[in-house]
Amino acid sequence: MPSIADIKRDIIGTTGQDWEFFDGPTQVYTFKQDPHVRMEQDEEFDEGYPHSWTEIFPDHRNDATSVFTLYYGTSPIDTFSVVWTDGGRFQLPNPRIQNPREDDPDDYKFALSRYQASIGRVMSIDEFDDWFPLDRVEILSANFH
Repeated sequence: MPSIADIKRDIIGTTGQDWEFFDGPTQVYTFKQDPHVRMEQDEEFDEGYPHSWTEIFPDHRNDATSVFTLYYGTSPIDTFSVVWTDGGRFQLPNPRIQNPREDDPDDYKFALSRYQASIGRVMSIDEFDDWFPLDRVEILSANFH
């Protein structure tokens, strides 16, 4: 049986093509390589995400958040908040803003762990790198979320 660290490590580097997406009352992403692994939405999206960093996206007026849980079988492995922005085209775990004192969101610098970036790539259907300003994102090897 894999450890929690093994499961998280297996997710790093995956893309939307490595997961089966089910869009029902809640969203579910099942890992094709090991169907015991899935990310499941715990609650409906809560509209009104109040952070200015999403203003970098054209369609940020209907931003929302939701909580997802990573499971191995029936065992919860991790829980994380996901931001839904740009009309739902872009989803990712909350990034760390490296320079929060900046007044203009266009000047923000972001940081994500490799694990968070992989979740963003999966949930944004592989267009994460096209939508998120990678010249302003540092992908860290640290494990935070």
